[in-house]
Amino acid sequence: MHYHQVISKQLLAIKGVYWIANYKCNMVLWSPHIKEKVQNILETDAFFGIDYLSKDKRVRGERIEIKTHSKEVAWMEEFVLKML
Repeated sequence: MHYHQVISKQLLAIKGVYWIANYKCNMVLWSPHIKEKVQNILETDAFFGIDYLSKDKRVRGERIEIKTHSKEVAWMEEFVLKML
């Protein structure tokens, strides 16, 4: 979504919403209360999606490969093998 200074200030006023300067994005903690507040500010009910509050599945025995990015050597790419 595009940057709006007024909305950004409102989001950062919520306890549980943080600005991550390295990635230039907001991080929202996993909480139904915080989710509701953020969606009220953004005036939408579908911003986070239906799986926002569900926990990720744990997968054991799979591999993750980390390689140098092909176009920018200061970045890394993660390759996660297909998980069934």
